[in-house]
Amino acid sequence: MDAQVRSVVVSTSSPVASVGLYEGTVLVSAREERAEWAASRASLHALDEVLEEAGWAARDVGCWIADIGPGSFTGVRVGVMLVKAIAFALGKPVSGLSAFDLIGPTAAAIPVRRAQYLLRELPGEEPSLVGEDDPRLAAASGYGERFEEPVYPSAARAGQVLAKAVTVRPEELAPAYMLEPSISKPKVPYPERRT
Repeated sequence: MDAQVRSVVVSTSSPVASVGLYEGTVLVSAREERAEWAASRASLHALDEVLEEAGWAARDVGCWIADIGPGSFTGVRVGVMLVKAIAFALGKPVSGLSAFDLIGPTAAAIPVRRAQYLLRELPGEEPSLVGEDDPRLAAASGYGERFEEPVYPSAARAGQVLAKAVTVRPEELAPAYMLEPSISKPKVPYPERRT
């Protein structure tokens, strides 16, 4: 991405929603709010605040960037769709960043199922599914039951990876789901009607 482009990063993949404004890779303003059930409201409110604080209008932003996961299924979709909708309306490109990168440049863990985590040990590596007792989690930052001091993905940490961001058209941006949804499939999807 261009070194001087203004960008907005939105992260809603965890219980904390965050928004950051960047000039190149330099953080201009950021907000975050715990928002387990209200990620869209929290991220829109934070977006209004940071744009006002920086004196920018949405049209001044050159690229809109979403946390594409992994993380909360609905949370990821909220951030991705928000970024896509705004960028599409303004005719701007978008990009996606991994929730792992927004936790930090070291080992990062994200809860995915009961007593299970996706663990990325080094940037650029594929994550592996591990149990909550895996000793490698001790060296990781992350959130969930296993972590006494949680570190959530944060838009304020995007500066370290923005230079690698690849832009695409809004309609091309998609969440990065790494596991199948943990819902059961009906045994008989559509029972026949009885007359």
